Amino acid sequence: MAVLPSGWPRDLPPPHTEEFLERLVPWLVDRGASELHTSALRRYPIALALVVEQELEGATAGLRAAYASARRELGEQLDSHEISEVLQALEALGSAHQATLREVRAVRAQLLLIA
Repeated sequence: MAVLPSGWPRDLPPPHTEEFLERLVPWLVDRGASELHTSALRRYPIALALVVEQELEGATAGLRAAYASARRELGEQLDSHEISEVLQALEALGSAHQATLREVRAVRAQLLLIA
């Protein structure tokens, strides 16, 4: 059994396999903006990985900003319990984005080695 790179996604076959190359682009597209489904970037997996990585970085930064400003921005519209729920939801989204970002970075690092 081959040792997978650190942070390798569970739902993507190991690098250097034919199955990896077949599933790579759909895997990346599913983690990026919906517009990537029809983008010319699909022809260039290394470029697609870069774009998805940067999208996730931007989304994570946006979630952090939303978390930091939620009490101030929503304090008049939501009660403290609702604010707590919003903050918990933002934490969960942030954690999910961070996990996906780690996976995309691991995939992109392998693509750089293959290229």
